[in-house]
Amino acid sequence: MRPVLQILLWPIAAVFRFGLEILIWFRPSIAQGRRVFPVSVRRLIEQATAVEVHYAEVGSDEPPKPGEIGTPMGFCSLGMVRVDSERARRNVIRSVLKANHECLGGFKCLDAEYAVRFESELGRAELTMCFWCRQVWVKADTEGADRFYPISGRPVSLLDRFLQKAGIPKPVREEIHA
Repeated sequence: MRPVLQILLWPIAAVFRFGLEILIWFRPSIAQGRRVFPVSVRRLIEQATAVEVHYAEVGSDEPPKPGEIGTPMGFCSLGMVRVDSERARRNVIRSVLKANHECLGGFKCLDAEYAVRFESELGRAELTMCFWCRQVWVKADTEGADRFYPISGRPVSLLDRFLQKAGIPKPVREEIHA
């Protein structure tokens, strides 16, 4: 039933996204919350040769306090899968970059439930994602890191599918956002 519903709703979602892009083009003030990843972060993600997908423990990766310079990479992982297939890696990369590009912003609770690590010849980037508040915290050794960026919920089902296919059960979380 769900795939049929997705097929039926896909044209509506496509028209909505296209309409939103046109609206933003004519009224750029609507997109003030849109902040795409800087070129350095985007290039690092695009050229990733290794991708890891994690369920993150809520609150285990706190961004730095005001005045504090960065935090070391790391979060408490509740389960991880390494994406070995080139095609699957490209799907994760494309989904994350597209989710950042299409999102206008959200709140800032950052109780990240997912984390994705990207490794390439340019370095390593770690993204902790909270799809409820539509924010991603980017840690990397590159310009534009150690800050929040908006992200849509696009990658959730893809990330869940990889983790559950590897036999990692979805964590039972308290309703912290209720």
